[in-house]
Amino acid sequence: MRKRLLLLLYSGGSAPDLIYPSISKLDTDIVTIYIRPENKALNDLYNNWVGKYGDAIEVKSFQEMVTEAIAYHENKPIHGVITFGEMVLDTAAQIAEKLNLPYNTRKSIELSQNKYLQRKVLHENGVPVPKFHLIEDENDLKIACEKVGFPAVLKPVYGAGGYHIASVESYQELVKVYTDFTQSYKNYFVENGKPDFLLEERMEGVKWHKEDCYADYLSVESIIHHGEIYHLCVTDRTEILEPFRETGYMLPSTLGNDSKESLYQIAAAAIHALGLKNGVTHIEIKLTESGPKIIEVNARPGGGIPFRLRLADPDYDLFYEMGRLSLGEKPKTIPDFKRSAGSFLLHGPNYNVKIAELSNIQTAREIPGLELLIMVKEAGTILDPKNSLMDMLGFAYVSGKTHSDLIAIRDQLIDTLNVKYEPV
Repeated sequence: MRKRLLLLLYSGGSAPDLIYPSISKLDTDIVTIYIRPENKALNDLYNNWVGKYGDAIEVKSFQEMVTEAIAYHENKPIHGVITFGEMVLDTAAQIAEKLNLPYNTRKSIELSQNKYLQRKVLHENGVPVPKFHLIEDENDLKIACEKVGFPAVLKPVYGAGGYHIASVESYQELVKVYTDFTQSYKNYFVENGKPDFLLEERMEGVKWHKEDCYADYLSVESIIHHGEIYHLCVTDRTEILEPFRETGYMLPSTLGNDSKESLYQIAAAAIHALGLKNGVTHIEIKLTESGPKIIEVNARPGGGIPFRLRLADPDYDLFYEMGRLSLGEKPKTIPDFKRSAGSFLLHGPNYNVKIAELSNIQTAREIPGLELLIMVKEAGTILDPKNSLMDMLGFAYVSGKTHSDLIAIRDQLIDTLNVKYEPV
């Protein structure tokens, strides 16, 4: 009897050396349809892993992914489709729709990716969000100011990780930043997405933690099986750097059960409003004086969440569970956290610089509790803070008994790395 067949769609996203060992534990065959990455290090990983666990088909576009999947299905029936990259979510939904496979609908994926439509639907369904207004061109700037007021935040309709987000205090500043952003913004997130922006109320946060190291926002990680929502955990966050650069994630949260339950309730309301039925969500929530408000809903795991979950509970493998979910099976929904795990993002200054020197990397990798250190930039690279995660120095995964242990490892890492800059 032929095994079930799992289709993996790949275009960047999580590294294949983390994914294939997990999904290969499923009692399935695997076929991969992929677009080759431009990044050399990731491309080398593709060469080592793609095709190792089954057929591999290289394509040049997302539409070609759909065509090849349908053609492959005619000879070898596909039983599930899985992906982890933001840009491939709609493609996976298209394939699942055509082959009648478990997945989110294309409409729900659109709502998760288009921040304007997402805001609109959440607001209409009574889910707390900041005031907002769509900016399609410069003619919308004045009315956006009237609707939203100041202080405000300008952000792209399609974006992630703090990319091209700025706080603005006046109409004049909005015009300046909007002009700059429309010239420098590139849509890395959704194929053929318009370069529109949102002006949003700048939410003033309050902290629910007693310690200063925590930010006034956090995220809820959930898994959905045929419309049933299971919350895996709350992820605490560390303070952001200007303009809007994320710095760290630690799980499980140190908040009390009542606080976490209130976050789970707003996360579930957002999931239901957007019509998400099958998959994993990463929902960022701002803590305000008037209560929690949704920052954004993502229909995929947050960056690094599978790895952090496994560090905190070695028996919980989110990649594997997502594979089961894609085949229609109910996944394991409750991690058993045995320790704390986190990841920290390493950034440059709050202005454009060139990296003059970057050393002591190997010494840093020997720090106890530092599980993985990836440096994505090298000497000679220019860093632009408005590009946020796309222009970070690197990132690290750490584990320890408590969040205090994680913070101590982060501080030792920063002290150990020798980074010097020069003006651009």
